[in-house]
Parts: sequence; structure tokens; C-alpha cells
Amino acid sequence: MFSLHKKKVKDAKDELEFATNWRRVFIELYQHMKWLNAYSVINEIAMQKILKKFVKEHFEIKDNVIDKNLTEFIKSRQFFHRKQLHFLIDDLFSFFAHHFTDDNKLKSKKVLEQHNTEMRRKDAMQISFFGGATMVMVIAGCFFLFTKSSDGDEDFGVILSSLSVIRMTFVFVYILYACGFAINVFQSYGVNYLYIFELDPHYKMTHEQFFRTGTILFFIWASCFALSIMEVKLEYLFDGEPRIFIFALMAFFLLYCL
Repeated sequence: MFSLHKKKVKDAKDELEFATNWRRVFIELYQHMKWLNAYSVINEIAMQKILKKFVKEHFEIKDNVIDKNLTEFIKSRQFFHRKQLHFLIDDLFSFFAHHFTDDNKLKSKKVLEQHNTEMRRKDAMQISFFGGATMVMVIAGCFFLFTKSSDGDEDFGVILSSLSVIRMTFVFVYILYACGFAINVFQSYGVNYLYIFELDPHYKMTHEQFFRTGTILFFIWASCFALSIMEVKLEYLFDGEPRIFIFALMAFFLLYCL
């Protein structure tokens, strides 16, 4: 009970440390302001194109009163007036540069534009632990792969028969790493991927979380891969038909997808 309470306190402390990271808060706020400005620019361009198309289709005279009135109506909309938003962005940039980078505006711009948020300690520990464990299991699997079996027979046929399951589950792990890498690239170049793919910004996953999940699943994949090879090579340690770990790997990934 005491260890459980201690673990909950540690997790809460880690979450609190992440939530009260002011550098991360200012970076997210700056990012949302930039997205709001981009959203208003997109609306302005879209309205101008719609108006141009409308005038071209329904009016023979280009210079008319209705066209001018519609143009004035578009200019009166809130998304057309972005000067106040630019003032807020400049104020936030100056405040961030003064308090976080010692008035180094070049460094501040690099930090704010690339969204270099600090990784949570919990994510870093899990990625490090499972990454190292995965490396050990892959090395062990490769070692037993090129080791003669206990009865002296070549068992590559049994191993190759399970290659389809191993390949399919590895593709799932690869997709997680690819998604994390893509999100990292989007954030580095300021691409508003949440708006492009119509994602809810309140339920997004960071690239660190994708890497963490991918590393954990990669460890499970590598463990089942190494154990399945050991199951074939060291038959005297395992009773029954081989491929138990291959079936376990397939069942786990199917349940995880559900």
C-alpha cells in the first residue's frame, strides 16, 4: 500500500512538473497565436477568391456598387483585422526573450518557432529503458539465429514460416515511429498539421508519446522474436509445438489494435 501511494505521488509530481513548465506554456501559447493568425489569413484569402468568382459569374460590369459593398463587408469582418493579434505575438515574443533567453531574440525565435518542448522525465525513462532492453533482445535473437540448433538440424524453414507474422507486426511498430517522426518534422517547420488533418488539439499525441509507445511495442516484438528463435534452436528447453511466442505476439497486437 505504501509503495502504491509512493508511486502515485511520484506520477503526480511528474505530471505537475510538466504542467507547470512555463517555457512549454509560452511555446504552446505562441504556437496557438500563430495558428490563429494563419486561420484568419486562410479565411481572408478564401473570401476574396469566393467574391472574385461570384463577381465574375454574375456581373458583367466589374466595377459596381455591390462588389464594393461586399469588399467592404469582408474588410469589416474580425478575421481581416489582425493588427491586435500581431501586437500580442510581438509582446509574447519580447517577454519570452527577456525572461528565458537573456534578450537573445534569435535564440527565442528558434525555440518558439521549432516548438522545442522538454521531454517529460517519465517518457524519457521509459524510452531509455525499453530502448536498451529492445537492443539486448535483438542482439540475443541475432545470436541464436546463427547458432546451430541443439539437435544439429537446420531450422531456417520453421523460422521463415513465421516471417509473415513478424513482418506484419513490425510494420505496425514502424508506423508508430513514422508518425512520431512526421509530427516532429511538422512541428520543426511550423506546419499546422492539426488543422490540415482536422485533429482535436485537446487530444493530440506528441512525438515523444509516439516514440514511447513504439519503443514499448518494439520491445515486445523483439522479445517474442528472440524467444521464438530460442524455442526453435533450444528444443530441449521447450515442450510441444514451436511458434508459441509467435502466436502470443500476434494475439497481443490484435488485442492492442482493438
